[in-house]
Amino acid sequence: MSGFGDGDEINVAVRMVTPLRREFGRPLDVSHFLHDAAYARSIIDLAKSSKDARLRGYAIFLEGRMGLGPAVQVLAEPVMPRPAVAPRAAAASLIDDTAFAQAKRLCARSLIDALGPTAERLCLRIEAAPTPADLIVAAQRAHAVVRDVRGAAAADSFGVEVEVWLKALRL
Repeated sequence: MSGFGDGDEINVAVRMVTPLRREFGRPLDVSHFLHDAAYARSIIDLAKSSKDARLRGYAIFLEGRMGLGPAVQVLAEPVMPRPAVAPRAAAASLIDDTAFAQAKRLCARSLIDALGPTAERLCLRIEAAPTPADLIVAAQRAHAVVRDVRGAAAADSFGVEVEVWLKALRL
């Protein structure tokens, strides 16, 4: 995190005080923001979900300058198709299939947590995914819906959970 010696960060953080309070009713403690990464992350995520393009720009600027990086790179890496299973690798395949089934269940559960009962159709797509690549496509579609319905913070939370389970599959 940066300290008070970095004037650009202070100036931009101060510019965020009024728009954050106006749009979200959220106060911003600039000193705390510049010294606490978790607090800064929460404020930046909130600002990135703003209707005000200037506030979103401030958030993106501070995210890069403060070394926080994007909150989540949801399924950003391209996925290679799963290779065919060799006969001697059948036992490993069974473990992979069990992990794949569990990842589908957990993705669907996370989606229900994010959207409630309106997630049923998307959950069916996730659970019906025949391959990990298809699961990723369904999860990306679900992520976009969560972002549209519940906002960026909820979508990022969903994305982090889903990405953990998909990376466990070692895609």
